[in-house]
Amino acid sequence: MINSKKGFAPVSVIIPVRNGARLLDQALSSIQSQSWQPQETIVVDGDSNDNCEEVTARYPNTTYMRDPKAKAAQARNIGVERSSQPFLAFLDADDLWPEARVERLLYRLLEDEEAEIATGMLVQFRAGPAGEMLFQGTPAQSQLPTVAVMRRTAFGRVGPFSSTWKVGETVEWCARAKEAALKRVILSDVVLLRRLHEDNLGRSVEAPMRSYLEILHDTLKRRRAASSVDR
Repeated sequence: MINSKKGFAPVSVIIPVRNGARLLDQALSSIQSQSWQPQETIVVDGDSNDNCEEVTARYPNTTYMRDPKAKAAQARNIGVERSSQPFLAFLDADDLWPEARVERLLYRLLEDEEAEIATGMLVQFRAGPAGEMLFQGTPAQSQLPTVAVMRRTAFGRVGPFSSTWKVGETVEWCARAKEAALKRVILSDVVLLRRLHEDNLGRSVEAPMRSYLEILHDTLKRRRAASSVDR
């Protein structure tokens, strides 16, 4: 399934963005630097007023879509609907991929036909005065979809991202993935560089903790209902 001559991988990458052209440029560059380059990247813009479209046009195999009503969850869902490859990956416009990220995760899925999702570790960083990476803490395991490559069929089993929450839609999706009992393979490699900055959505929305608590409550209620049905 891999075109070894060109290093293309059967992966669609979905990136939601809104007014993040400068960081989007770096994110797309990190995709282009992969040893196995994704077959396609889809940028879904939720009504930016900067030059996100111009930035996207610089990169091959990259499609720009605009939906003024799309928040991050809807943007990811729109990207999945538009995508064509059998494997999916998600990247936030302010984060980065280390080299060989796609290769390492996808290889594990290709060698195990029953595996549905492959995840690795993330490390957080801040940009220094000269743009250098200042790593914060040590690498940590994560099950979030942004730290994964997954089969399209696995995403279909879990379902789309919920647009109910102001923040935390990836956390809620992860909870449903656990309930669906996706077969997961876990790598010890760092596969995501997560940027910390003042515009992170969890900081910019009002009362983000309330959203996380509501997600937890909703998840527990759903699991209790499922448990009662099984009895």
